[in-house]
Amino acid sequence: MHETGNITHAMEHTKHPALAKESCVLLVICLLDFLSTAWLIITDRAIEGNPLMSFYLSNGWETLVGVKILLVALPIFVAEWGRRYRPRFVRRALRFAIAAYLGIYAAALVSADVFTLSIR
Repeated sequence: MHETGNITHAMEHTKHPALAKESCVLLVICLLDFLSTAWLIITDRAIEGNPLMSFYLSNGWETLVGVKILLVALPIFVAEWGRRYRPRFVRRALRFAIAAYLGIYAAALVSADVFTLSIR
């Protein structure tokens, strides 16, 4: 690798914001997913389609919220820790996670036919 690449890599390793923008985007997507899911469930427009999350919801909203926070915060924490050592890899992994999350969420909305449900 040429000199400029090494300097850039060293700068990426030592200088980074508190949270990667990809982590922030993923957090916002997760929050919007939770809020939209909660709204759909509360208004009887849908049920929780994920059997695991449905189990936690059956134990109350507090349990579901706690599990969701854990399942979002833990991977973000690991990614941010790993970003100190492998910033390019983590950036790519987070971008893949964003694309996968959006794809799965869109497929779930379409398959649930949420857009054609009448508003009560």
